[in-house]
Parts: sequence; structure tokens; C-alpha cells
Amino acid sequence: MAKVGGKNRSERFKWICHKSKKTGSTRICTCENPCTDSKYGHCVYTYPDKNLRLYPGIARGTEEWDRIYKQRTVIERTIHSLKSSFCVDNRKTSNALTTKSDLLLAGITQLIGVLLAKAIDDVKLFRRVRKMIA
Repeated sequence: MAKVGGKNRSERFKWICHKSKKTGSTRICTCENPCTDSKYGHCVYTYPDKNLRLYPGIARGTEEWDRIYKQRTVIERTIHSLKSSFCVDNRKTSNALTTKSDLLLAGITQLIGVLLAKAIDDVKLFRRVRKMIA
């Protein structure tokens, strides 16, 4: 299926058979074994506002998707390092004030690690505190 633009009448994506060829103002399906009796070929509409997890608003495989996905993975790695390496993920308390202070102290500790790694000119060590100290 290939994505085809519409006339912006509604918020939906139109998907047609990738072997469909445009002739004039319409399309003709050139499949050897067509899956439908229609000359146009198989056509499916998806509605992105119905499922934001499946249709995030940006087409997958585009440059914009790759750029945003790289930023997302960096953010998720940072959150994971805050939770796991600074023991915020297995706390015994559930108090909001304690949680906030634990996260602030973990963030301060991470920033100090980055500053120390930059000071010794080895930025790759900012996640490895034991190697940085040794």
C-alpha cells in the first residue's frame, strides 16, 4: 500500500495499491492478480485521530521522523539513567516531596558527572562514575 494525498476534506490517510498507475485524473490498478473488481484497485482509509499510538502524525521513514526519533531515544536513555543508576526506580517511599527531591538530587549528580567528565577531557565517561574517579 502506498500513501496518497487527499483533498483535505477530512483528517484521514488514503492508502492504495502500490501497483496502481495514475492515468489522467484517475488511477488504474495494474496487478496480475487484482484483489478487488474495481479498476481503481484496493483502497483503504485510516483515521489518525482515532489511534495516536499507531498514527503519531508524522509518517514513519521520513527525515523528520528519524530526527525526532533520535531525540526521543536520547531522552529515554537519560530518563532511564536517572532512574536506574541513581536508584530512583526502586524507592521505598511514595511521598511526592521525597520523589521530587530524589529526582532533583539525581539530576544534580548527573550534571556534576558531566562537568567532571568534561574537566578531564573524556566526555564518554560521564555515565561511568567509578571509572571517572579511578
